[in-house]
Parts: sequence; structure tokens; C-alpha cells
Amino acid sequence: MRFRLLDLPYPARLAVGAFCVLLLAFHVSAQATLWAQAGGGSMPSTQEVLWKYHGNPARTKLHEVLDLSLPRSSPRAMFWYLDPQATPDSLETVEARRAVVLDWVAAGAPRFGWEPVRQVLQEQGLCRECHGAGKEMARVPLDTYEDVVKVARPGRGMLPGVLLVSAHNHLFAFAVAALLLGVLTALSGVRRFVASALVLAAFAGAAIDVGGWFLTAAAGDPWQKVVVLGGASFGLATTLMALLVLDEVALGGWFAKRLRIARPVGERDAA
Repeated sequence: MRFRLLDLPYPARLAVGAFCVLLLAFHVSAQATLWAQAGGGSMPSTQEVLWKYHGNPARTKLHEVLDLSLPRSSPRAMFWYLDPQATPDSLETVEARRAVVLDWVAAGAPRFGWEPVRQVLQEQGLCRECHGAGKEMARVPLDTYEDVVKVARPGRGMLPGVLLVSAHNHLFAFAVAALLLGVLTALSGVRRFVASALVLAAFAGAAIDVGGWFLTAAAGDPWQKVVVLGGASFGLATTLMALLVLDEVALGGWFAKRLRIARPVGERDAA
């Protein structure tokens, strides 16, 4: 007779069910994180995926820290330091000084336009309180034209070293999740072709997702669409497997039977 999850003792079925619940909670929290942080209140678009890995040529480090939409509590919100007396209701001076800096960046950060920017960063604001020599952020100096022009360059996307570390961590986690859920799904009561399709979608999706990171970083558009496709494949497949396994150990495959994907009673898998 074929072994099934329902043949496990109750504590083992409880452990399997708890694993699936936590994995589903992980998926929900991951989507919430994308919605709240990466997408800024909506799911990230393919354009934002492109910018993440390949870079946004219209957005520099100075644009990021001088973004007026950032809350004051954000550690990246540096525009407040352009005017020590600024309040949320009084940003006129901040906006004017910000415009001096970003207009200079938009013009290509020319040396002949450096003097007004130097006055904003070194005399009118409080930037040197942290970015001066020997200060907390001395690793990002703003003392000279050569210093500032480094943070006025267009975005380069994810750096190769960071990309490699992220790929290393994600591939291991993807592989473990796909393996565990794939084995559990194969031992459930769903039809063999359904389990096989979900396993292939999970592993292929993980490989396509991470491979798309490198392709997007190197070549840009349209490879960001591959990242979205791979991530969607992995996420959907692992979510469905977790639900099917949870259905098996908690309800005896009730939903699988209703969806007509349960293996008929007495059916045996080929060796």
C-alpha cells in the first residue's frame, strides 16, 4: 500500500500542519513587505524591479535622501538638515535648497555649478554635522566637489557583491522550501500529475527568479519581467502545495476531493 501523510502519527501531522501554516504566514508577510516598502503602498511594478537590479538613471543617492515623501522618522530622510528650523508645515527653505542641489545634479553635476551647492551643503544646512571629517557619516564625505559628485551619479542598481550574497541566501531557502513542500505534496492524496506540476513550477520558478536578477542587472529591460514571472511561479506553487498539504493533514483532503484533483480510492502510483 502507498504511504500517505494521513498514515503519520498525530504529532507528526501536527508538525507538518504547523510548518505549512507558518510558511503561508511567511508568504503573506513577504507580500505585505513588498506592498509597504518596495512598492510604497502598492505592489512593485516591473519598472521598479528594473530599477532595483539595473539602476534608475534618473535617480541618484541625493534624490533618495532628499525625497520629500519620506517621513521624518526615516533614517534616510536627510532633507530636514537643509534647514535647521524646518517643520512639516514650513518647508519652503528646504524646497529651495533642495532644488539648488537637484537642479545641479540634473545638469550633470558640472564643476562650474558647484559653488551654490557647496553653500547649501556646508554653510546653510547641517549636512557637515554628520558628513564632515571625523563625524558619524565620515565614510560619505560632502567636503569637496569630488566627494559630492560620487553621490550625484545615476543609480547603478544592486552591486555585484550584494547580488551574489542575496542569490546565495535566497537559492538555499527556495530549494529547502520547494523540497519539503514537494515531498509532502507527493505524499498527499492529490493526483500525481498535479503534484509533479507544482514541484516543477516551484523549482523552475526559483531558478528563473534568481537567474533573472543577474540578467536584469547586466542587460536591463526586458529581463525584469523574467524576475516577476519566476517569483510568481515559485510563490504560487509553494502556496498551493502548502494549502494542499494542510488540507490533507487537517481535513483528510476534503478540498482536494471537491476540486477533483484527489487520487481515486485504490489508485496506485507506478513504481
